[in-house]
Amino acid sequence: MADVHQQVYERIKAPLLTLVSSGSPEQSYAVDDLLGLGRPEIPSPAPAPSPPLLKLNSKVVLDPGTFQQKWRQLPISLSQV
Repeated sequence: MADVHQQVYERIKAPLLTLVSSGSPEQSYAVDDLLGLGRPEIPSPAPAPSPPLLKLNSKVVLDPGTFQQKWRQLPISLSQV
């Protein structure tokens, strides 16, 4: 049986080397998988930083007239989201 393995190895050695050195990562991974080498470890990206916390002032006082005046000063948006 060892003789058969050696013969198979000798016959596929050159084509495998050509395939692995072709530059295509997919082909290289396929050959690595066939040989039991698995995929190379790819580090996971760092988690995105969390957004800053929104702090609301719970003691704000605004009378209705001032609110309406500020509301009228806002620009009109023509786009719909």
